[in-house]
Amino acid sequence: MPGRSEHYDFVIIGGGIFGVYAALYLAHCSYSVCLIEKERELLKSIYRQPGAAA
Repeated sequence: MPGRSEHYDFVIIGGGIFGVYAALYLAHCSYSVCLIEKERELLKSIYRQPGAAA
């Protein structure tokens, strides 16, 4: 959005298991975190990988 400015300590791209874990850990450590995921649901991508447990 034009004219809108936000500040985050960390920006994480990808809402897979490691992205979510990193975001939760950093938020727990009092950092501001922006998690960007292309899917509508977090962790959804791990269920589509061949061999991943469902």
